[in-house]
Amino acid sequence: MPPSTHSPYPGTWYVQYSSRNLWHGRRNVHAIFTDTNSLDYTYQEISAAEMKSHQELSWEVVGNGKDGKLESWMKETEMGIEDTSGEIRADWRSIWMAVFFSTGLESPGGIDVLCNRQKRIGDETMNDIQGIITSKADHFLDLKGVVLLQVPDDGARNSEIRKAEEQRQLDWEKRTGKNEGISEDLIYDDEEKESSKCVVQ
Repeated sequence: MPPSTHSPYPGTWYVQYSSRNLWHGRRNVHAIFTDTNSLDYTYQEISAAEMKSHQELSWEVVGNGKDGKLESWMKETEMGIEDTSGEIRADWRSIWMAVFFSTGLESPGGIDVLCNRQKRIGDETMNDIQGIITSKADHFLDLKGVVLLQVPDDGARNSEIRKAEEQRQLDWEKRTGKNEGISEDLIYDDEEKESSKCVVQ
């Protein structure tokens, strides 16, 4: 599903850390906040290229911020980061968000830490995030003693999906032929050209 232009937090978000066992054994977890207020995830199992999905209908942002601190001579403005000369440049920092989930029948409770970039959130920022989460534990029962674990993102998601699609296309062509109307009972022999030999199964 493409990112919604009307979602509260537009674009694709990357799950970098989580306390939820939902993501154990899974990788490359991406999330999209939809305009219907659902949080739609796509992910891969550790040892599989197949894309799977998961949807959350009830969630709450308990903290958000940016990865990294500005120098004392820098000032954050609506237009970007302003230096002492008055020059303004684009803010280069990633945005992070800590999202809370209550325990449900199909949704393990806990926290997902999302970032709008795949680059890993810095250790100093993660310490700050942990402090924010701890400070909210009195209001959210599932946050008591929460432990955040890193969710793997190997950057291979797109290439694996592309290779899987290419393989499906190749398997289909070997099964039915490149042209429509060729019998599905015919399969091409890999060792010879398609035009020279077919075998009947």
